Amino acid sequence: MKPIADKVIWKTLQLCTRLLQKAEVSFQYKQGRNLNKIPIKDILYFKSNDREVEMITTNGRKTFYGSLENIYDKLSIHRFFYVHKSYLVNYMNVTEFFYDRICISNNDIIKIAQNRRKHVREIQKNYLYLEIENVD
Repeated sequence: MKPIADKVIWKTLQLCTRLLQKAEVSFQYKQGRNLNKIPIKDILYFKSNDREVEMITTNGRKTFYGSLENIYDKLSIHRFFYVHKSYLVNYMNVTEFFYDRICISNNDIIKIAQNRRKHVREIQKNYLYLEIENVD
């Protein structure tokens, strides 16, 4: 009914926000003939060896055929970035940044390729800036 009260609008927006936050975004991959999915928040990083991709998660490792380029195309909006041509990392699971390496939440250490160090520092700076901006 018109006029709509401000209170009703705010309650509706808050409900929508809570529902969106609960919705879990997943990554889908094919393993053999099976189509699997995993919550993006559970993915630590991807490691590529030719056509084979190893996905390191909070629950272990999964191997499937694919390319990091295709995975990056799907996951770059979820803060995944390259530290090396063979490593695609979930920014949300990086615990420490060093000049030449990063530490992941499972204590794995991944070296940053020399030609990607500047780019990784830029990513870190940009995401850190976004996080600080969102706190204010």
